[in-house]
Amino acid sequence: REAPKEGEGGEPKEGEEPAVEAGAAACIEELRAAELFKVVNDRVAQLDAATEILYNDNMKTLFDCEYGRFDICVSPDGRWFDYRMTVDIEAPLSEALSTGHEMEYVPQAQPLVNDAEFIGEYSGFNLKFIMRLAVLIFKAELVIEIVRHRDKRFGYVLEVARSEFPQENVNLPKKAWGAIRPWIYTTNLWLPRGNGQSGCTIVQVTRVDCTMSVPSWVLNFVFSKMSTTFINDLRSSALKALSPTSPWAAKIKEDQHGFYAELRKVEEVAAEREEVKATSVPGIELFDRPWRLMPDLVDTRPPCSR
Repeated sequence: REAPKEGEGGEPKEGEEPAVEAGAAACIEELRAAELFKVVNDRVAQLDAATEILYNDNMKTLFDCEYGRFDICVSPDGRWFDYRMTVDIEAPLSEALSTGHEMEYVPQAQPLVNDAEFIGEYSGFNLKFIMRLAVLIFKAELVIEIVRHRDKRFGYVLEVARSEFPQENVNLPKKAWGAIRPWIYTTNLWLPRGNGQSGCTIVQVTRVDCTMSVPSWVLNFVFSKMSTTFINDLRSSALKALSPTSPWAAKIKEDQHGFYAELRKVEEVAAEREEVKATSVPGIELFDRPWRLMPDLVDTRPPCSR
């Protein structure tokens, strides 16, 4: 910007905003009004809310061993709870994520799922889908959006799965008779082992809406019995993709959207740092960044608590 000439009143009068500052303010407002800024801001709000859920200091440990831990935190009114699994998986990121990413093969990895399909445009880092489950007379349809962020400083993938999301351009089928569509919110932090080692660690937090008050001792008892099954299922699901003849191996090789190539880049970054395991997961400072947007965080409370 050209400086004002002598005598042209370069200094602002009292109460006036300097021209440069006024121009900067106008640019900021124009940027904030842009559609791309809104999309980025919404994603930051979603991912930052997810990191807070991962690091809940009020968790009670129900199971702990050398390869995993299961924690639970029940809300004061007993109407919702979080459970957290921290688990070492003896498979690379591509194999570990593929069993939940390749929709047509999800039932092979998760026997309770009858079928799964995409319900909109998808990529490796943003996808929307429906899963149909049936257990005896209980039928559920899980309508989920997954958003993933890959970090190339420390080397991790942050994943948020939620049932409340904008549904423009979503081809959502009509709900089956007698089926329910539950509220879902899950955060996954995937950490490659690092230090040149194979495998990865996942920290998974799932928030559950009970819709009615359930005593904490009941939940503690139930999940103390189920925790080892949950952890072992998580570990064994990823191992299925390690077989070179598995359908996931073929999908990883094909890599239609370049998703698995991006996961390998994350692992390359992680290979240069110290090893991470279930017993040595970094703290919330992992997500610190020098420059950041500060949007209002996404409301992750279950509907029963709003």
